[in-house]
Amino acid sequence: MLSTRRLGVASTSFALAVSMGLASATSAEAAVPYRNWVQNYHNWIGVKFHPDHYYWTAWEIWRNAPGNNFLIQWRLKGTKTYHTVQIPARKGHYWVTQRIPTKKTIYFRIYDWDFPSQWVAYHT
Repeated sequence: MLSTRRLGVASTSFALAVSMGLASATSAEAAVPYRNWVQNYHNWIGVKFHPDHYYWTAWEIWRNAPGNNFLIQWRLKGTKTYHTVQIPARKGHYWVTQRIPTKKTIYFRIYDWDFPSQWVAYHT
């Protein structure tokens, strides 16, 4: 009898932990801002997605380590595969064309080795 009770408590604890994990995953996904642009801390680098023509424009106004390229990282909702676009390390504006599926939600960010931005979501 005693071992059955322990199993019941353990099963309940496990079920509660799983449901809390699922709830936090949903709330974490809901907490991602919805917009077509993102910038890192101090606006040193940033990116904007243009859905009409499927291209990115990126900017860099300060370089903390010359030779470090920065990246645009994106993925489709529900996948774990990240796509990466490398941008050269020099000040200025850049544009990059990408084939991105239509009518899908994408998550993207601008990634510098020292100052990555937050993830944002956008429906293409």
